[in-house]
Amino acid sequence: AAMIGRTLPGASGFADPNAPPGQRFHYWLRATNAAGGAGLVGPVEGFAAPGTELLWKYEATNETALHTVARGLDGTFHARTSSGKLLAINPTGELAWSFAELSGAMADPVVGPDGTLFTYTSQFFAAVNPNGTLKWKQPVSGGVWALAVSHDGGVYLAQQRALVAYDSDGVERWRSSLESA
Repeated sequence: AAMIGRTLPGASGFADPNAPPGQRFHYWLRATNAAGGAGLVGPVEGFAAPGTELLWKYEATNETALHTVARGLDGTFHARTSSGKLLAINPTGELAWSFAELSGAMADPVVGPDGTLFTYTSQFFAAVNPNGTLKWKQPVSGGVWALAVSHDGGVYLAQQRALVAYDSDGVERWRSSLESA
């Protein structure tokens, strides 16, 4: 489950009285004081302090157990699931959309500056629009090790023997061989 707590006063540990013993949850936290609030921080694994105001809770099932969560600039949370889907959970905790058009195990999503999600499988590197529709997909060979997005929307794939740069429309900008000397 993804949870958000507010105003956790000066403690580095916290406990959720509603959490079943032995289970861990992931929380997104916002620190606030008289000067105002900070951005959301997380996911933080642990338990919420007694008296914490729960803003929302998204219940994941065994099929949709959430993995790493990425937060978009609009406050939407994006997560991949154990069943190979991407989920978008809006800032009020409701499921906005579910995307399952790629086959195979999916990597954790990365959110671009325009809200586009980028992910990859063993077969494809793909972009998903902020509304949950497929923007584009490119076949990959040789495996992908990592994915990064720049402030201008450029996407970089570290593959087994190359670093490849794409623009936000999936067009390859350049490729640099990483062959050993």
